[in-house]
Amino acid sequence: MSWFKISLTVPEDKAEWLAYLLAEALESTVEIRDEATLSKGEDGVELHLGFEAIPEGAEAQIREALAVVGCPEAPIHTRREEDESWRDGWKAFFQIERLSARFWVQPSHRARPEEATYAVQILPGLAFGTGNHPTTRNALAILDDWLADKPPMGLIDVGAGTAILAIAAAYLGHHAYAIEIDPDAVNNARQNIEMNGQEARVTLICASIDAVKLDPQPMVIANMIAPLLIQHAEAIKTLCAGELILSGLLEGQREAVLAAYPGWRVVERREGGEGWLALRLARG
Repeated sequence: MSWFKISLTVPEDKAEWLAYLLAEALESTVEIRDEATLSKGEDGVELHLGFEAIPEGAEAQIREALAVVGCPEAPIHTRREEDESWRDGWKAFFQIERLSARFWVQPSHRARPEEATYAVQILPGLAFGTGNHPTTRNALAILDDWLADKPPMGLIDVGAGTAILAIAAAYLGHHAYAIEIDPDAVNNARQNIEMNGQEARVTLICASIDAVKLDPQPMVIANMIAPLLIQHAEAIKTLCAGELILSGLLEGQREAVLAAYPGWRVVERREGGEGWLALRLARG
């Protein structure tokens, strides 16, 4: 079966930021080709996205992301491919990694690391990452510490993706509601939840956060890019009866995001690679 590859080349210092923006906007794995992976383009770092069918409005969304990182005129190349080996290509680059004090992420095709207190197994689908982006690391580091001495409670994971954060909370004995709007992402998350044996502790909901009807919970985790943290701020706050973890923003976006959460104060911050930031907020 044929598929479509979209490729673009950007300066090295823009690649990680752009890859995250594209993955969020198009719900697609973004392969970064540089010295650490396969190859580096002559004019910068190559980014590749694969689709069985190109989403409507994809080029406009790519152009918007390019404008955000300061490369609005970068050329976009689209071509049809027949080689289906790309489906398993992520296995070469998805390695076992430590994400926080107690948690590791483990590819489904690799053995569990002996030193891991908890190893979350992830089977990335075509449209989803491995869960080890700095935004996820930051959120999980805060969550791991925050839950260290807490009795079982309810949490809401907004924009759950692979559901790695919800699964981590479940491993610690808590009940998590994982909210994801994309049906393909929900199917991927369901596989991960089942693979980790956490069906009883994770409730998966396919819906927009604005449409979700849940009782407020002691913790809400929102790992989304800054425009979505701002756009859905009212719904996020409504679902929270305690504290918020906001991840997916850059340092330069901090003030704009916090302005959408008046009456909330920062009680913890974590800084990850490439300038990504996570904040824990409490009322008052």
